[in-house]
Amino acid sequence: MKLIRLFSAILPAMIMISGCQDNSNTDEKLNQAFNHARSGDWKSAAKIAAEISEKYPQAVQPMLIQALAFEKNGELDKAIDLARHAADAAPKDFTAQYTYGRLCSLTPRRQAEAFSVLENALKLKPEDADTLVLLCSIGINRNEPSTDQYLNLLTHNQAFSRSAELYFMLGARQAQKGNRDASKRFMMDALNKCGGSRNPDFYYHIAKCFDRNRFPLNEVKNRYAFYLRIRGKKNPEYVAAAGKRLLQLKSSR
Repeated sequence: MKLIRLFSAILPAMIMISGCQDNSNTDEKLNQAFNHARSGDWKSAAKIAAEISEKYPQAVQPMLIQALAFEKNGELDKAIDLARHAADAAPKDFTAQYTYGRLCSLTPRRQAEAFSVLENALKLKPEDADTLVLLCSIGINRNEPSTDQYLNLLTHNQAFSRSAELYFMLGARQAQKGNRDASKRFMMDALNKCGGSRNPDFYYHIAKCFDRNRFPLNEVKNRYAFYLRIRGKKNPEYVAAAGKRLLQLKSSR
């Protein structure tokens, strides 16, 4: 989640923490936590947020800051747990629901949970592009029936309607449905919008999509091989995965 989303959504709620208590020191501390987070000093941000949480355990804002700090530190389970507490404490707070759903989406075993939470977030802020992108991505992976509805909303979202990511997801959805020609057209549109060979990782994701959806073997092999030719040794994780899969496919016949 972009930090600007977090800050713009929860800065006004500072008044909710201190307004009834006339505690300007709490406002000052929360501001300090935000500023540390903005500068990338998540350790200091989390420390200050934890101090606020000790005094106001149900305050959503410091919980979210600590959750994001755990995420930045690679402690995803702790991040999700704290975000869940924030979402439970504020079921009508979009930022809390979105953060909880987004964090759940980062782990394979919690995709169903992420999808459900993000659907709730979308009800709080209909047509939000970031929420729709996650719902479409998870929905395609899980073949959720409502995925087409969310893709349709995304195509009408002015901020996202011309993005390469949207066209890739449309192509992936058509591949999932067995509409190969339509899938290829959307994927070509995605490549055109992202600059084609200037963004070679898109070729890898297309190869994986066609592979997953059982496109003709030779076409899948050619897709992986083409990616390896244009990618060289950059992005070693993708290169290794593509090379390994290509060898498996070549040995399958």
